[in-house]
Amino acid sequence: MYPPVSNDEITGIVNYLDLQLSAIRAAAVGLTDEQARLRPCRSAATDPTVATIEPPAPWDGIYDARPANARYYLVHQIEEFARHAGHADIIREQIDGMAVPAIALSQSGAPGNDYFQPYVPSPGTIGAT
Repeated sequence: MYPPVSNDEITGIVNYLDLQLSAIRAAAVGLTDEQARLRPCRSAATDPTVATIEPPAPWDGIYDARPANARYYLVHQIEEFARHAGHADIIREQIDGMAVPAIALSQSGAPGNDYFQPYVPSPGTIGAT
């Protein structure tokens, strides 16, 4: 979860978006190249550039040129990436039973306790050191 900090609105939204992208990336940690290429369900990943705000798209029902609202665009990206992060979590659990939140906690350096043990990727897998 994105911790509350003092940032301007756009910086806070971009940081929250980055957190969602980190969850998607964490879904691949510890997988072999072969596992990472599996497609247990149809899905595509994406890596957009949010620095440049795009105008509304035709599927929004807007066909004329007009400026985009940065807040609306970034919040929409958070919605999309949060959805994909959830899908990545499900796909990862289908592949090897590992839950992405545990991987993300491990990557953040969270110490183990009675409910959580840090995940260490096997040598030769994605994210192994």
